[in-house]
Amino acid sequence: LVERSAEESRLTGWSITVAKPTLDAPSLQCDWRPMVRAMVEEIRKQTSPSLLSVKFHDSIARLTAKMALLFPDYPVAVGGGCFQNAVLIQRIKDQFTKIERPLYCPERIPVNDGGISAGQLAVALAQTLAPPSPELAGARSTSP
Repeated sequence: LVERSAEESRLTGWSITVAKPTLDAPSLQCDWRPMVRAMVEEIRKQTSPSLLSVKFHDSIARLTAKMALLFPDYPVAVGGGCFQNAVLIQRIKDQFTKIERPLYCPERIPVNDGGISAGQLAVALAQTLAPPSPELAGARSTSP
């Protein structure tokens, strides 16, 4: 069991390419197809599901770090139900340690749907406390 765990910790996942936004494609583009093809090939070779899982989690963790490197001036915070996955979050933390970037993870607020209302509250509070935008500063209210 210890040998298998050590073997799994050395496995690396498949590469997922990321293209930065351009005028033609204004959002990040991740190409999952090579990874999916490689996974199908591994399944055909009857690779164990646990090894496939390790490689998949590592792929997602490395993709997360790769995307963070594209935006070095921005902090990275993770949230959502998939980050309840202890294997995934640990692999992501390991990748962020390697690239020497901080990673912000929820500690007191649930990462899944339970945290949505807290996020909505934060946005509403920020909008309430922010000064009006120049476009709105001269606008008149139409309500009585």
